[in-house]
Amino acid sequence: MSITDKNLDQTRESLLEKEDEKKQEEVLPQATIGELFMYTTRADKILMTIGMISALVTGLSMPSFVFLFKNLTNGFDITDM
Repeated sequence: MSITDKNLDQTRESLLEKEDEKKQEEVLPQATIGELFMYTTRADKILMTIGMISALVTGLSMPSFVFLFKNLTNGFDITDM
């Protein structure tokens, strides 16, 4: 290793240490649920509720289609005849 390589390694290490120190200092307090929704209006709450219900329906529809498709494909089984 030459002298410049050692200097580069030392510089990299010192930069990494400084970045780690900055990351540790930048810890912000976490917001509570109440703080997150403090400024929502009634319309915002209604739209979020509709969105959550729609997401639940969409999420539950895929497993139900799996069961329907299973029954459909089992109907084509010729060994049951």
